[in-house]
Amino acid sequence: MTDIDALVVMVNSLVKEKALTSLQKKITKEEERKYLKNLLKEIKNNESITFVIDFDGRTVGSCGISKNNSIIRNHIGDIGIVLCLEARGQGLGEKLFRKVIEKGIKKFKFKIIQLDVFSENKPAINFYKKVGFEMIGTIKKGGLHFSKQKDMSIMVKYL
Repeated sequence: MTDIDALVVMVNSLVKEKALTSLQKKITKEEERKYLKNLLKEIKNNESITFVIDFDGRTVGSCGISKNNSIIRNHIGDIGIVLCLEARGQGLGEKLFRKVIEKGIKKFKFKIIQLDVFSENKPAINFYKKVGFEMIGTIKKGGLHFSKQKDMSIMVKYL
């Protein structure tokens, strides 16, 4: 909760950039507080792990991995990452991403990690391939980005 102001600034910068993420409207401090309360509950209940990255005194990214509560899918982790524009291309995202995966495997014993990414987000897809993910499919018009339906790619990493 002590990072709430910095997280609001980070999220809103991604919205302003119209980054290819699920973040599509600016948020208020109260909206972020509600989100964080839920996230902290998931962490306390051993359902997820989230790391925030600070660089030069600013929150510039976050990455989280969650358990799937279905008994037939609880060996699969869902991962997501966001990184501010000025922090990209410096290796920070890769370190953060790898650390979250490492902690997720250790804590939850995942066998597979999956993610969804906008198909046109080539830099992200290349990044995910670099860290061992492979493309397994596409959902045509599977994601909404600022009122436009866009294709979503499904990627997995087998451990």
